[in-house]
Amino acid sequence: MSIRVVEELQSNYEQLKREQQWTLSKQLAYVLARGFVGSTYPFSGELYQETKQRLKSKLNLFNNFTSPVRESIICLLMTHNQTSDQALDELLYDYEQIVNGGFRRSQYTYFAAYLLQFTPTNQKVATIERGKEIYEAIRERHPFLTGQEDAPIALSLAQNSQLQPFSVDAISDCMEQFYVGMNRIGFAKGDELQFAAGTAVQLFQGYNESIIQEMAQIIEDFRDARLPFRRETYASIVFLTFLSTQKSLNFQRLLDLFDEISETCQLGFYKNLRTSLAVSLFIGEELKEFSQEEIESLSLNMNFLIIQQEISAMIATTAVVAASSSNN
Repeated sequence: MSIRVVEELQSNYEQLKREQQWTLSKQLAYVLARGFVGSTYPFSGELYQETKQRLKSKLNLFNNFTSPVRESIICLLMTHNQTSDQALDELLYDYEQIVNGGFRRSQYTYFAAYLLQFTPTNQKVATIERGKEIYEAIRERHPFLTGQEDAPIALSLAQNSQLQPFSVDAISDCMEQFYVGMNRIGFAKGDELQFAAGTAVQLFQGYNESIIQEMAQIIEDFRDARLPFRRETYASIVFLTFLSTQKSLNFQRLLDLFDEISETCQLGFYKNLRTSLAVSLFIGEELKEFSQEEIESLSLNMNFLIIQQEISAMIATTAVVAASSSNN
């Protein structure tokens, strides 16, 4: 199983690099390639270029929808068969709705617009309003930390049906508890921790110290296996913790994926990325093993969870690539 998915990852990467040549960083190309692994809709260079040109034609000359976020969104659209003109128009319309709802124009706001498509049309305005309230509550606690990159997590918290009974303050309080608790066991303060704390609220819908203890155990497992525990893997650690509370995880399977990626992919100096890819593939395979009865009992939308996991990886990698570019 690990050999097959890694071979598919490498094949997708090579196709992406042929289409983008030198304009797409190796790190992001692998993250985008991972999204097509196991997808019903495999990567198509022709569809990629056609979607890219149609999307560009719909944008104003001056816009925030630039590389690498544009390529990330295009790949998300492709993996879920949403490349029609209607789907592209809906994405851009939802972006404008989010901006009109008080969020700033930014590349990250396009991720929020992509997530908004999973909300029924007649509920979108209310979801944006609640998302903005959650965003402001988060910013009130962390005014210098909260920025444009937090729009996707604020909106996804507003979308979560399991969180609808919770007030905005209750959601913010829960997120802060996770932020503090996770920092206590080794998560460094910053944007990545804030996003991971929001992801924890999404998955657990409430704070419990036992969750933090389970996270600490997974971090220890990482260290025992000499896998890097870095900012890029924070959200993935949260997903792994959630899965470990629902089923027994075969950690050796994760290590096998890491070893296979190390041998197959061209990522010799990118151990953090090799780890992130291995964890992402591992989570994807584990999520697929949930039975329909388990999914219904947990009230989970597995497709949405997988998409959120993909987006968290894209946002983390985009930030790393941007930081690397600014330092050069």
